[in-house]
Amino acid sequence: MDAFLGGAATPAVTEDIERRIELLGQHLIKTMSLDRSLRESWIETTDLRAGYFKQLASLLDLKAIRKAGLRVGVDAMFGSARNYLRPFLESLGVEVVGLHEKRDVLFGGRAPEPSPASLTELAGVMVKKKLHLGLALDGDGDRFGILDAGGRWIAPNEVLALALEHLVVNRGLSGKVARSVMTSHFVDAVAKSHGLEARETPVGFKYIGDLLRTGQFAIGGEESGGLSIRGHVPDKDGMLACLLMLELAAWERKPLSAVRDRLFKRVGAFHNTRSDFTMARPREIQELEERLRVRPPLDLAGGSVWRIDQSDGFKFILRDGSWLGLRSSGTEPVFRLYAEAHDPKSWPPSWMPARNCCKGDSDGQDTVRPRS
Repeated sequence: MDAFLGGAATPAVTEDIERRIELLGQHLIKTMSLDRSLRESWIETTDLRAGYFKQLASLLDLKAIRKAGLRVGVDAMFGSARNYLRPFLESLGVEVVGLHEKRDVLFGGRAPEPSPASLTELAGVMVKKKLHLGLALDGDGDRFGILDAGGRWIAPNEVLALALEHLVVNRGLSGKVARSVMTSHFVDAVAKSHGLEARETPVGFKYIGDLLRTGQFAIGGEESGGLSIRGHVPDKDGMLACLLMLELAAWERKPLSAVRDRLFKRVGAFHNTRSDFTMARPREIQELEERLRVRPPLDLAGGSVWRIDQSDGFKFILRDGSWLGLRSSGTEPVFRLYAEAHDPKSWPPSWMPARNCCKGDSDGQDTVRPRS
């Protein structure tokens, strides 16, 4: 963590630290108990909420939020958000129904992942109580999950495009846009419609954070639920993303899905999915990557591959803008498949590989579901 900028340390910084540790030698590294660290003032405790809430308030249209009279469901997923999102919303006069707000180090027995499957309870509460919006954060609060009126899932890919549209049209923000390579091109289309440049980065918010630090980029985000904007920390902040969607709903006085569909009519529709495959053997990922590198497919279900991007994984782009992405996790034996197409009639895209294509078991969730 960069203590001065509040974002992830750059690769150059972490590599320098690793080299210094290696030069010092492991035998020179000493440990100390937390109690002793506190007693000897090596560590001090402080409540960061006041400063953080002040920062958030400086980035939002508080007047619009207060006037909208929105009723919101919040799922803290037993994580750190339980002390932040609901209190902040209530300080603005927002009526909040909270879920999973107690401290539970086991997160209720399931991963604190703000996915459609994990937010079914929140969706049910929204329908029962007729709430306008559902907001959720993962265990440490850096990634978000958004449910529209009726408990309908709004994917992070769509949230990024909606946030950009809102900030440009309603808030008058300008600047470049950053997204990771496996993130939807929906945000590119919105940026282009406003004459803004979109930049693609490798997967990992640290690369987006580097661009946000320059001050030239208005917003940056990734399909896994990370987002931040200029003037804030150059790292993903799920609470900020939730509040921007709340602010958008307050401005528009209509469901987020209606704003999205209006955007689809203006810049074109984007339908996308992601599936995760757990590999039976670690070498399977290497073998698959080697096969893609040596003998990449040149057509997908009859459509010619126009360009192959290997900047981070493999991204096969067709002439109509549809694309298929394949990338290994890097932190676990998982291979991820991403796909995007414009035509809803081809949902899921006809050229999306079968789920057994990688000889593994799919444990992923579609990030966007079919629309009726």
